[in-house]
Amino acid sequence: MTEPLRAPVVLIVDEDLGFVWWLGQIFSQAGCQVVPTLNSEQTLSFARDLNLKVDIIVVNPELAGIPDMIRALSASRSPKIVAIRNHDASTRSAIKADATLERPSGWGPVSEKEWLGCVRGLVKDMRVTSIERAACS
Repeated sequence: MTEPLRAPVVLIVDEDLGFVWWLGQIFSQAGCQVVPTLNSEQTLSFARDLNLKVDIIVVNPELAGIPDMIRALSASRSPKIVAIRNHDASTRSAIKADATLERPSGWGPVSEKEWLGCVRGLVKDMRVTSIERAACS
């Protein structure tokens, strides 16, 4: 039996509340149901308490507990993983991501418009097939 069509559920995990809110608005405009969180413990709590069927996890891989969080959320489902890369990051990520998004260096209408286009493409690609790599900066 197939699952009824619904908006993709996206968890956004980053310690920067302003960025989480901003990115959440963009994913919402792209037709997603967004659950913003600030750390791995909060994410696991929300997912459990709300019985979320997570489709996409957008995560800052530098946060503590992220690999364990991804394993726990992937136990019953296989969400797509999108890593948020800091533009100054030189370290290799400890997680395997389906796509990467580069954290913007500034905020504004141009940045938001570019990100909205990128996020819409990302969501569309993730619905159809597993994507190789996507980048947005």
